[in-house]
Amino acid sequence: MKNFSKLLVLFILFVGIISYNAFADSYQEVFARLNALGIMTGDIDGFRENDPIKRSEFAAVIVRALGIEDVAKAGFEQTEFKDVPSDHWAVGYIAIAYHNGIVNGIGDGMFAPDEDVTYEQAVKMIVCALGYEPAAIGMGGYPSGYLAVAADKRITNNAGGFYGKAASRGTVAILIDNSLDVPLMIQSGYGDEITFIKSGLNGTEEKTLLGSRLNLKKYRITVLSFKKGIITGKIIKADDSNEIGEIVTYDLAEGVSRVVKENETLTVWVREETIFNFETKTESIYDFVYSVNGSEDASALFNANSIEHISFYSDDLLYYVKTDSTGKPNAPIKINGSHNIDTARPLVGCLAMAMLEDDRIISMDLYDLEEGGIIKQVTPNSLIYDFKSIKNVSLLELEEAKNILVIVNGELLDYTDLYPDMVFDYWSDGDNLIIVASDIKVSGVLDGVSSEDVVIGDRVCELSRVFDIYYLQEAGGSYQRYDRNIIGKDPLVEMLSSQIQAYIDSRGEIRYLKANPQNTEFYGIVLGASDIGLGNNRLLKIYNFEKDEQIVYKVREKRLEGNVSFEQIDKSDVNDNDYTEGKVDIQNIFKFTTNEKGEIDSINAAEFVNSTAYSVDFIYDFGEPAVTLSGTKTFVYGDFKFISLLDKNGELNPSQLSYNQLKGFSTIPGMPEDGRLMTHITKDRPDSKYAVLMTPFTYFMKNNSTQCGFVTKVSKTISDSDEVYDEVYKVDVQTKSDLNTYKFDADKLNGLKKDMFVFFYDKTTGYDYMGQSVRIYNQIDLSDTPDNWVEPVRAVNGSIYEIEGSTVYFTDNPENGFKIAVEHIMVYEVSRAGNQNKFALRSLADAVRANTIWYVMDGTRIVLMLFER
Repeated sequence: MKNFSKLLVLFILFVGIISYNAFADSYQEVFARLNALGIMTGDIDGFRENDPIKRSEFAAVIVRALGIEDVAKAGFEQTEFKDVPSDHWAVGYIAIAYHNGIVNGIGDGMFAPDEDVTYEQAVKMIVCALGYEPAAIGMGGYPSGYLAVAADKRITNNAGGFYGKAASRGTVAILIDNSLDVPLMIQSGYGDEITFIKSGLNGTEEKTLLGSRLNLKKYRITVLSFKKGIITGKIIKADDSNEIGEIVTYDLAEGVSRVVKENETLTVWVREETIFNFETKTESIYDFVYSVNGSEDASALFNANSIEHISFYSDDLLYYVKTDSTGKPNAPIKINGSHNIDTARPLVGCLAMAMLEDDRIISMDLYDLEEGGIIKQVTPNSLIYDFKSIKNVSLLELEEAKNILVIVNGELLDYTDLYPDMVFDYWSDGDNLIIVASDIKVSGVLDGVSSEDVVIGDRVCELSRVFDIYYLQEAGGSYQRYDRNIIGKDPLVEMLSSQIQAYIDSRGEIRYLKANPQNTEFYGIVLGASDIGLGNNRLLKIYNFEKDEQIVYKVREKRLEGNVSFEQIDKSDVNDNDYTEGKVDIQNIFKFTTNEKGEIDSINAAEFVNSTAYSVDFIYDFGEPAVTLSGTKTFVYGDFKFISLLDKNGELNPSQLSYNQLKGFSTIPGMPEDGRLMTHITKDRPDSKYAVLMTPFTYFMKNNSTQCGFVTKVSKTISDSDEVYDEVYKVDVQTKSDLNTYKFDADKLNGLKKDMFVFFYDKTTGYDYMGQSVRIYNQIDLSDTPDNWVEPVRAVNGSIYEIEGSTVYFTDNPENGFKIAVEHIMVYEVSRAGNQNKFALRSLADAVRANTIWYVMDGTRIVLMLFER
């Protein structure tokens, strides 16, 4: 199956060989470099790459790139243009640009400083600034000759501008950035024999904006080490021969993100020990190892120094390792960040980051990636994903990482290029994190199934050789592991002739399969919207009534007009919550339709009826449990979803309650007289699938409910009530949903201290102080090291195998499930510093990759889970 895998990778996944281009960067890196060089800056709203730029602003950018801003500020009070008054902020820039032959105005003595600069005007000014106007005139003049010269010098590469249209700030930034290392055209000869040649030819010194105008020095170095953005290298070429052989250490300019490998040869531009740009002709491969020394066996063991040649997933070539004079491989090779070459380990399937010179590997890093999953949400500080059958796992390694490398579809990108519905894997050593992701999916009818591949439409797609395959038969469920050697009922065979979607990982192999109905409808409310770091696809954060989840959906282009509007976030002030509040009245509920890609395809007003209801009546005359909502002519059946949109503080906080949670009440608790319900009326009978409460509420669970929590702090205070000074202790208890503070008389504290897990009754009789009643009926001391914890704490050696509903299965016994208290369970990550424990509150999904798990049960249900990675 390798031939198909390679074909798939070549066409839709990996570029295979990536040559570093100093200026093929993201907007963020380009802006960072231009800002650091003082050429182009932002304002309080950031760099605003999509906004147009005025002609006066562009003149200032050109003058700064030429390194003559000081001259522009030296007291110019007039220009040749009638519409540029002496008090105009850009008068000096425009005057200098005119005197240097960069601008000529728009005719009739006018410059139009406040008009947007067009793409071709920007290109002409840059070509003139570089000295290539004679060549442009010889090729046809304005605008075609200037555009031709710019294309020849690669000034317009990746700029994205359009003739006749205003140039955006992003386009201008790319044009200027591409121009920085273009050799300047210089004058040769005098009088009648004046000619213009490209600097660097005919024995002339090469001049560029970087070197000649911005005073950066150019060196060629061999990299000795690269750590935390600092490059240490040895100079092998310099204008000053006395500098050759020196060992130098340089920082990368802020915002310039590059991955550099030992022994790589770089051309760098340096000012004040800071690298603003570098180039290399060394070829870099980011691919996965398909074979080592001819072996495709994923379990075969190899030492790093035993590797003679390697093949990758993306082509049929063999790449030989550089050898010494005796023919012995001598390229430096690291495995998982270590030079330990004596330990044999499996290498087939590892991620390879290899440097090539003349098609030979001169250095290589190999990484054995950890299994990731399907990304659900990306924010600047978190990455949430579905891992096998477990939902909403947090990539905890992201919190610790100081350096992050992201590879998407074989291309070196940024963390901000990750977005939901990608499949990813990763490697981390604590400080460094590598994320390898793919957004490739194959959709169609499932026409064939085998243990090695499946046929989707007319395409044969190989199943992963490295990881298990997971499938999803019904939307809203959890993925299940696929047994390739199944005997009997095969779930994939049952999906034959159905529409499915396959997630292809970075190796070009299938990892996840799911049923893919063409269109799906659901009801919900818009919580927010964002496009931060997620490409051009706008997103909506929606509370999905059916799934009882807050889910981020892509929205198909032009589907955010009308009843839901989009508000872009201020990108200069991004925090953990990178979704703005949805610009929609929360009293409006929408029906959303998703297409075969899972994108929002349509948004329409839902068929909900406003009602005033003060009570609920529970009846059983309909053959199944039902509820009549007083004040309406509707009733709801036992499987209805009662949805509250506001919490007790009036904040938007969607949550659901079922029939079983409400049936003990005769009225809706906490509902004031102005409370309103919105009920969904179906066409065939007057019942409700959803009842939505649009009012603040207190709580719906019965009184005297058992609670549990973690004691986070115990502090002594003094009470002076009734002029009697009593010794009183305040105890902070973190429950699943709240951090509560309770007060105890000293004689009723009963040994409570920090890092105890307690079971208690709230709102009952028991320990009492100042009218606050709490009764603690069990407590577990977790302040000591785990080795000294005693019953009822129990240990599991390993991690969570999977979670199904309210049941969890552990890896040490995947057949035996344990019930979990979904509404109360608390999860903490435990780390140790000497004899002290450090507890970090986590989610259940975070425990799936634990080394060891401890759990505490309340009767038959797990209410506390602690884990150590």
